[in-house]
Amino acid sequence: MNQPIDPAAGPDGTPDPETVPTARDDEAGVEAVLDLDDLLFRRSTVAADAATIEAASSRVSADDLRLLLAIRALAAERRAVALPSASRPQAIGRFAITDELGRGGFAIVYAATDTVSGHRVALKVLRPEAADSQAKRRRFRREAGLCARLVHPVIVRLLEVGEAEGAPYLVTELCPGGTLAAWLEKHPGALPIDSAARVVARLARGVDHAHACNIVHRDIKPANVLLVAPGDGPPSLADPAGTGGGYDVQLGDFGLGRIVCPTTAEDDALMSDGTRPGTVLGSPEWMAPEQVDSAFGPVGPATDVHALGLVLDRLLTGRSRHAGERPSEAFRRLRDRVVAPPFEGGPEIPSGLASIVRWCLEREPDRRPSAAALASELDLFAGTG
Repeated sequence: MNQPIDPAAGPDGTPDPETVPTARDDEAGVEAVLDLDDLLFRRSTVAADAATIEAASSRVSADDLRLLLAIRALAAERRAVALPSASRPQAIGRFAITDELGRGGFAIVYAATDTVSGHRVALKVLRPEAADSQAKRRRFRREAGLCARLVHPVIVRLLEVGEAEGAPYLVTELCPGGTLAAWLEKHPGALPIDSAARVVARLARGVDHAHACNIVHRDIKPANVLLVAPGDGPPSLADPAGTGGGYDVQLGDFGLGRIVCPTTAEDDALMSDGTRPGTVLGSPEWMAPEQVDSAFGPVGPATDVHALGLVLDRLLTGRSRHAGERPSEAFRRLRDRVVAPPFEGGPEIPSGLASIVRWCLEREPDRRPSAAALASELDLFAGTG
């Protein structure tokens, strides 16, 4: 799906599309970055004095400048990949392409039909320009290795790995409801409390399974949550029209996933994400503080719980807490060491549920709940219908 971009060089010397360098904790440096970002923003709309921009740039450290440019590049990439595809292939290998489901910085996801079995599937394929990069091929193979270890009702199932005409691909279950992000765009506003709790409790159980397999996702967000037909019991996401339909949720796109606590040589290979020490991965709107500054703590299972807390916040309040952030705002928020983000829920949200959100969004990773504990707490609010 949508992958962040990153100017850091990968092992083969080409830009790696998913990482952002960390920045130093220097308040004067932060202010310099904010000033430069304001100048760059104005230059994008009106003519700006190049000498002024050069002077502002000279006050910014190299690491901070790279972080700012990376976040601005991310925004530009998101705008570019949101444009409709001019064309799509008719077939890839034995798979007949029927639709494009999404695209990111280095891969495209298609809906397809397996012409041998007749099954409908999702096909994730490296973009042609990415297929020439050995670093991106390694990352693609690593994603396949991680997904092959995860067999759980709440995780999109990997069916096959292959290559056609030089383009590697992953075949997964097709989730007919699309993404949670797309669903939320069509159904703005807050979800009922029981529905919001069911969605995130279910996701937390899938995340807990991944953590039990020593895998962290590192990019949990509505765009990576897929909607499928409900199983037994009430759907996680009820039909707002009240017709009795709805969806269950599955977690997909482990492209930024990583093995933690490796125990075998294969684990070591999957643990390496091809990025240099001191880089971080994720989408700024859904990041945890430790993904930018390691002084907060290590990136690990608690990082995924922080993202689940942001998803829960979105479902309860009807707005994404950090949507539409300018690069300077994301920069400041992700490096804020003192103030935990306030929960802005209305009085209709039970105080216990608001406390769960705040618990997930603790700045220090070791103060957050485990995914299993989060699921258990949310069950109290999920109801039965």
